[in-house]
Amino acid sequence: MILSFSIETGSIKTQTRRLLDLGNGTDFPFLNIGRDSYIVSAVSENSLNLNQDYVYSLQIGKFCSLANNLSFITDINHDYLSVTTGVSELFNTGPSKLKRKGEIIIQNDVWIGRGVTIMAGVTIGNGAVVAANSVITKDVAPYSIVGGVPAKKIKNRFTPEVIDKLQAIQWWYWSEEKIRQRKKWFSADVEAFAEHFYPEALTQREKAKKALSLARKPIEYLYFMDIDEPYSLWRKVISSFCEKYRDNPDCGLILFIKRDENAEKNCRLVERFVEPIDAQCDVFLYFGEEDEVTAAFAYADILITNRSSDCVYYSCLADQNGLKRIAGVDIPIF
Repeated sequence: MILSFSIETGSIKTQTRRLLDLGNGTDFPFLNIGRDSYIVSAVSENSLNLNQDYVYSLQIGKFCSLANNLSFITDINHDYLSVTTGVSELFNTGPSKLKRKGEIIIQNDVWIGRGVTIMAGVTIGNGAVVAANSVITKDVAPYSIVGGVPAKKIKNRFTPEVIDKLQAIQWWYWSEEKIRQRKKWFSADVEAFAEHFYPEALTQREKAKKALSLARKPIEYLYFMDIDEPYSLWRKVISSFCEKYRDNPDCGLILFIKRDENAEKNCRLVERFVEPIDAQCDVFLYFGEEDEVTAAFAYADILITNRSSDCVYYSCLADQNGLKRIAGVDIPIF
């Protein structure tokens, strides 16, 4: 399926979601996009097999500038490890021997030129710049400039020290009021900006680390529960984790549930789902407040992403805390 779409400049004043009408009474969230990001024109090529778990959405952060004629290619690869790459009904080759992947994450303050093609499974980091007509086949590092077919790194926008500070500051998550109060700094020298706001970011990070205390396994996965999300992945994540690490007591999965009016109900739902699973690995359910989200990353090694509207935010926190990321939409996940 090919979906054509665009987002007008200045049309998004907060996080928003584009839904795809499937004609069956259920809308699929094919695009999450943040404040003041725009897309002049784009197409998304997606297998969109809604009877399977490998349905992919696009995740785009805040303040991103995406030009025209962009292509997002999600999970339309042919299985070159089988006898044939064909898809004829004459020879059903069964499950793909390739890892099926399709999640595309564009973080915050990213600039992408016209005619760019972005392949499945790619993350484009905060502040990156992608030259026109490039083909992105692998992750793009924060604040790097890339170009070509396939795209290669041309240079960094700033020094490594400044990039590290900007990554810690994460100004794109400041409130609207705070950005307006500090708008003069956005026209200042970038080194001065980073130097001025970095101490504040360090203080907030240390405060967050003290927000909760969890037991620690040698290998710890972190998953933010998406029970109330359309096309949620939590059942698939738990089942896949317990199957992979059934006989490994040194692996743990932290299921983080935000404390709200649905938390108790969701907890019971998860407990009923997990109860019959026979596995030595540890599945730990944690109720957390909003200010404990950042702290959770200090207790994990790997983040499992999903289709939620907070996916970009969690991916940034994972990068900031040195966590590896894997996609809950992929097959297999682990």
